[in-house]
Parts: sequence; structure tokens; C-alpha cells
Amino acid sequence: RIKMIAESKKEKIRNEFVHGYIVGTERVMPTLDYLIKKHNMASSTIYRMSASENWKQQKQNFSEKLIKEFDIQQINRMKLLLGEVE
Repeated sequence: RIKMIAESKKEKIRNEFVHGYIVGTERVMPTLDYLIKKHNMASSTIYRMSASENWKQQKQNFSEKLIKEFDIQQINRMKLLLGEVE
């Protein structure tokens, strides 16, 4: 039971680190140090998991995906605006 809780907490930390979370209308991308303190976990455990599961690369990939999606939305908004102007 304790191990399940720890695994669940580690997965929550991973998800918050990789994907961030929304506060108001802004996406917050917290650091591992912040999340370790927030969830009261052993830093060595989280750093080891982060390195072995490549969380930094996952975070980078997620951020790049968000940027691409945002760019597509902006282009579509501009196309609509130009369509309305013409």
C-alpha cells in the first residue's frame, strides 16, 4: 500500500514536471526542486527517476508540441481575420 502511494506521488510529480499545470490562464512549468518540496519526496529518488526515465527530454518534447499547436492556432486566426477583411 505504501509503495503504491509512493508510485502514485512519483507519477504525479512526473506529470507536473513534464506537462506543467494551469493556474488561472497560464501554464506553469515547475522545477524538480519545487515539486520535490511541494510533495515532500526524497530528492535523490526523484532525480534518479527523472534521469532514468528522461523527464527533461519529455518536457522538451511536450513544450515543442505546445508551441507547434499554438502556432497553428495563430495561423488559423490570421487566416480567418484576413478572410473577413477581404
